Amino acid sequence: MTDFERIYQYALDNVRFVRRAEVLAEFVVQNRENPDELQHYFDFIYGVQTDDNPTQALARFRQNEITKEEMLAEFRKPYSFKQLSIHNQSFCDIMKIEKVYQSKTGEELQKWQ
Repeated sequence: MTDFERIYQYALDNVRFVRRAEVLAEFVVQNRENPDELQHYFDFIYGVQTDDNPTQALARFRQNEITKEEMLAEFRKPYSFKQLSIHNQSFCDIMKIEKVYQSKTGEELQKWQ
């Protein structure tokens, strides 16, 4: 059995946040405000990357500097990259990265390890 075939032996749960900025914002807020508590049991989470602008917007919202609508607008901006977050160690153990690409240019990176 190949590693790829072995993936399908796992019962995987996932959630995908594509257009529901409010749902994603609430999910991110819960994870940021309670980092030591498990907030979900998903194996995969796909949605906007929340490491830069959306996270800053969340902080500004919590400090009452911007409205909830303004915070949600940050999650909808086109510069927000999408990410796949993997929360399944068994899957990570069998993954093999063969190539990495620069997201802005599509250029294959030669030195990434």
